[in-house]
Amino acid sequence: MARQKLTADNFSEQVSKILKDYEGDITDSVGEISLKIGKSGAQAIKNDANTKFKDVNLPKGRYGSGWKAEITEQTRLKTVVTIHNAKYPGLPHLLEYGHLTRNGKRTTPRPHIKPVEDQITKEFETEVVAKL
Repeated sequence: MARQKLTADNFSEQVSKILKDYEGDITDSVGEISLKIGKSGAQAIKNDANTKFKDVNLPKGRYGSGWKAEITEQTRLKTVVTIHNAKYPGLPHLLEYGHLTRNGKRTTPRPHIKPVEDQITKEFETEVVAKL
């Protein structure tokens, strides 16, 4: 489709068209970046979990293998990527923050999600700024 000649009468219409095209490009780019960074975050947690949690009472490598990154919500203006453990959904919280044991003592928290979250947040911001 050829662009119309720019006149004072259709100026706002032409600017709106250009901005709408740009919005679509940005939305697509941010969605792609979100999924890519989410998958790298899940992989980082998986690698960290396989080395840090050998003593967790699970078969070898099971906790680490459950990490997934999935698009949980996608609209025209936003993409939400969630990183979660599909095999053991409640366990990451217990390991990250600690919990009470049967005898009333508290386990030591083992932060392994927050450092990765901070890292991928910085990576996401850097990639989005570079893309724009």
